[in-house]
Order: sequence, then C-alpha cells, then structure tokens
Amino acid sequence: MMLQRLDKRSPFGYPAELIACNVAYEAFVENISENGMGMKIYHLSPENNFNYVADIILKIHLIYPLLGEKIYLNCRKKWSSKNSTKSVIENIGVESINPHEEYNELHEVYR
Repeated sequence: MMLQRLDKRSPFGYPAELIACNVAYEAFVENISENGMGMKIYHLSPENNFNYVADIILKIHLIYPLLGEKIYLNCRKKWSSKNSTKSVIENIGVESINPHEEYNELHEVYR
C-alpha cells in the first residue's frame, strides 16, 4: 500500500546537520515541503540506522548559503529506509515541529 503525501515536495539540494540523541550526522536535504523534509543521512557504519527508532525528536541545522546562516529546526522522524543492509546512507522523512519563520520563507522560495 502506497502512502499518499499530504504536502507537495519541492526540490532543494542543500547540506544539513542532523542531531539525534546528542550525536551529529552529516545530512543532505533533497526536498522540502510546508511541513517537512526528505533527506539523506550519512552513517559511519552500515549497522547504524533510525529504522527501529519509533519516536525521536531531531534537531536539524539547515545550512543555506543564500541566507548566510543556519536555520535550526526541531523535527520528528516520520519514516526511514535504506537501500541495503550494507549501505551507510539512509533516507529519512521528517516533520517540522513549529517551524521558524525563516523556514516558511525558504519554503515559499522553492515552492
């Protein structure tokens, strides 16, 4: 069964830092929507993943060079997946919790 997206996603393509359980991960935001983002996370080991973590709050530092600053967001993991058990790259979908005005302005630009 396919899940239907609630929000239209727009291509983005900027780096980010994701912090979960006080550990920072290099990430790349592929797309954004009004209420969330789709991103890739780079793990140090293939055994690491967020697939088995049910409810986690993530801090995301979105590095957006056109603004010349980082945008800080609190997010909740909605889904995650890997292409294989040997992959160090994980795809993850996050929902923004009370997004900042800067994020809303950013989304308007890429809409």
